[in-house]
Amino acid sequence: MRVLVAHNRYRRALPSGENIGVDREVAALRDRGVTVDLLLAESDDIAGFGLGQRLTLPARPTWSATTRHRFRTMIEAQRPDLVHLHNPYPLLSPALVNWAAAAGLPVVQTVHNVRHVCLAGTFARDGEPCRDCAGRRFPWPGVVHGCYRGARGPSLALAVAHTAHRRTWSRVDRFIAVSDYVADEIIAAGLPAGRTVVRANGIPDPGWPTAPGSGVLFAGRLSAEKGIDVLLEAWADVRLRPWAPLRIAGDGPLRARVQAAAASDPDVEYLGPLDHYQMSAALTDAAVVAVPSRTPEALPTVVPEAFAHGRAVIAGQVGALPSMVDDRVGAVVAPEPGPFAEAVRACLGDATARGHAARARYLEEYTVTRAMDRLLAIYGEVLD
Repeated sequence: MRVLVAHNRYRRALPSGENIGVDREVAALRDRGVTVDLLLAESDDIAGFGLGQRLTLPARPTWSATTRHRFRTMIEAQRPDLVHLHNPYPLLSPALVNWAAAAGLPVVQTVHNVRHVCLAGTFARDGEPCRDCAGRRFPWPGVVHGCYRGARGPSLALAVAHTAHRRTWSRVDRFIAVSDYVADEIIAAGLPAGRTVVRANGIPDPGWPTAPGSGVLFAGRLSAEKGIDVLLEAWADVRLRPWAPLRIAGDGPLRARVQAAAASDPDVEYLGPLDHYQMSAALTDAAVVAVPSRTPEALPTVVPEAFAHGRAVIAGQVGALPSMVDDRVGAVVAPEPGPFAEAVRACLGDATARGHAARARYLEEYTVTRAMDRLLAIYGEVLD
């Protein structure tokens, strides 16, 4: 089997679990004997665009001559069996679906977020839930608020692409949603339920977990929507110290607040951004992982990674999190300081049992083997 994988990579300044997931999936497909060709675009390249490229940039989410030429050249040379699209914005364009259909190639798309319905892809704005664009034929609120890339110009370009390609998505053979939450949202927005399936991304096995470490780990973007302020307030108000140190990994607009908390409290440690190996070590050192998100999450990678390491998870009651986490593997609570502090106490007191259940959940639902079996089955259904 030969597959053409198309993906517009996100900027390196904004660490992307989606980029990591695509890279892992490509490697796993090749390990299964699938020949994978890559049609990639890099959002980082935009900074180096010349005048001519910048003038055409607003049109590229809707239609890209560069992508069409690259696509036609690749399918003529490589002759893939199908096209697997991930993120088309801003440089590839959903028009790729039409070009594939014209060439007689089936298309599947992994839907990693809710950008089909929300310009930000998050149903969030300014750190709070937002559904102002849901149900609109043209997402004006997202343009006015600059929800895509933080600016009105790129948001308008994406809004035009959304409107222009409303019918294009009907030509996709399978939508592969990463969670039940994402599937429900895109079906509610009008994508065909009969062609939408759910398949979680696979996480490489770090090996059999050690006994729980100590304290709580937060790993993610340091921003209001991720709830890092909720966690800091819980720590300050309830005083879980000294038997429950809090370690915080990541970067973002609330970094100064995190650094101030770490400077004033010896039981709070700021680890900074972590690479894959450092992240694995931080999970090993923790007893519990906190995901206090206050806005919907599609499939936060840190949850299955925590499960793989045998660590319980305390999650905010938003998006996909309630379908991933329960009281066997952790806790799901309102993303508020009081409930989160109580959940931390409960999970730290039962970290071993919930950690064993978390590891079992990983083996049942999030291994690379399971993810690849499901993906290859979807490919087979589409090709048949």
